[in-house]
Amino acid sequence: MGLAAAGRAGGGSRLVKVLGAPGPERYPANMTTDDIRALPVERKIQIMEAIWADFREPFERSEISPQQKELLDRRRAQVREGAARLLDWDAVKGTSGGP
Repeated sequence: MGLAAAGRAGGGSRLVKVLGAPGPERYPANMTTDDIRALPVERKIQIMEAIWADFREPFERSEISPQQKELLDRRRAQVREGAARLLDWDAVKGTSGGP
């Protein structure tokens, strides 16, 4: 799914507005990966912020179960107490046994 399609799927998200936002330059709503790579860094940042905002909203509205909260609290306490440590994603992404 392309960026513009992802933006429209949510009923007209900010992503399409950012891509087609008026300014010194106007970009088409149906952009290819190569089109996006060619954008100035500032515009890419605007697009990324719109994508993250789009991801964040559903998570902020959802509630976690008491069991999930308890598990997260236990894991945070283990890290705080030195019984566990946080690992960088790059260090663990190939160790899950998946593709």
